[in-house]
Amino acid sequence: MSHEHRAAYRIPAVWGLSFAVATILGLLNAGSEVVNLITEGGSYALWEPITWELTSNYSFAMLVPFLIAFALRVRPSRSRMVLVVSGHALAVVLFTLLHVGSMVAMRKLIYRLTGGSYEFGSMGLELLYEGFKDVITYSFLVGLTYGFDYYRRYRERELHASRLEASLSQARLENLEHRIQPHFLFNTLNLISATMHEDVAQADRMIARLSDLLRRSVQTQGSQEVALEDELETLGIYLDIMRARFEDRLEVNVQLDPAVARALVPSFLLQPLVENAIKHGIAQREEGGRIDIQARARGTRLILDVKDDGPGATQPAEQLLAMGTGLSTTAQRLHTLYGDQHSLEFRNDHGLTVSISLPLKQAS
Repeated sequence: MSHEHRAAYRIPAVWGLSFAVATILGLLNAGSEVVNLITEGGSYALWEPITWELTSNYSFAMLVPFLIAFALRVRPSRSRMVLVVSGHALAVVLFTLLHVGSMVAMRKLIYRLTGGSYEFGSMGLELLYEGFKDVITYSFLVGLTYGFDYYRRYRERELHASRLEASLSQARLENLEHRIQPHFLFNTLNLISATMHEDVAQADRMIARLSDLLRRSVQTQGSQEVALEDELETLGIYLDIMRARFEDRLEVNVQLDPAVARALVPSFLLQPLVENAIKHGIAQREEGGRIDIQARARGTRLILDVKDDGPGATQPAEQLLAMGTGLSTTAQRLHTLYGDQHSLEFRNDHGLTVSISLPLKQAS
């Protein structure tokens, strides 16, 4: 017998609950029996109806854990329904025989100890009478057992599915994080390589800041969310590299609401957005351009806007997301982390604005 089935009668709580219920019901039935005897004018001692009811209930309670173990072993299924029904039909007959046998034995012992004797009556009629009640009680307990077992297995499946979903989400997030960091690294190295032929000193400064940025990415590795102020510090290192490349052609303005400085955001969220703004809004213009980054609270939401003053975009959002690894990976990370609790929008307003709305959660 498996551990699951043995546990039905090994756990003290099962025994304790069975006998507690048997005692309460036995005393209530005994009280009712006493009232009937008084009404009918019977001459019985008070202990007798209490003995009848408690011995019946206690002999039943002793069998309950074994009934539960048997029910768990023969769970119903379409493929073996006949076998299950037949098994329970035989089990209820055995159950009645054990119940009645132990009940009569206890009553005879108690009566003998008190100096009297106990007569059960016609065995056939009494077995039929007790058997009818036992079938009802047996069916109720088996149904209750199957109900609790179904609910337990349902909760286990739900918990397993939840854990599996969390595991898959974590794996997807790690995969997306591993995609975005090499993408950024390769783009920055290409930029440094191009700068090196024009200004070795500038390229050297860019390599130093790239080293700082890589060190920071290692420190935050495994953390899917970071405080916004930490994310802005990381972005500042990236912008130092870009300023070394574009010099006075790149202007960046950051407006941070102090109330959201410790709000949680995905790590490396802003860098792909700023990179996209530089690549499509500024790099191709001789005079350069400006990027505005704004973070603010709106009720229970965190609103992040990255806006450039470039030519804007004529493509729909789906095409914009498909144009590069940075934006598409960012969109996938947001969906995996927040589901329908986030939004990512593109607006043309004297340039392109990328607006992100997230649940406002503060870092501890």
